[in-house]
Amino acid sequence: SNTFTPNNDIHNEVFIPILTDGFVEETYHLTIFNRWGELIFESRDKDEAWDGNCTDSENGCQIGTYVWKLTIAIEETGEFKSYMGHVNLLR
Repeated sequence: SNTFTPNNDIHNEVFIPILTDGFVEETYHLTIFNRWGELIFESRDKDEAWDGNCTDSENGCQIGTYVWKLTIAIEETGEFKSYMGHVNLLR
């Protein structure tokens, strides 16, 4: 399930893609967008998770479905690949 609940109960507090080896770490680029296509989170660090906060809100992002996009280069070929999906934010 792509649902997380950043509500300080220590369970499912963040969203982060789970990756196996075989990609060039320096090419990692995760972006998360709201339903209007606005960028609300961005990271180039494979260990940095989204905690449900938005740059334009002090109280965190609204409950809803967000689009994530991950771009990485495959180690073996150097080819860039993009993956997209949805994540549900509940509180």
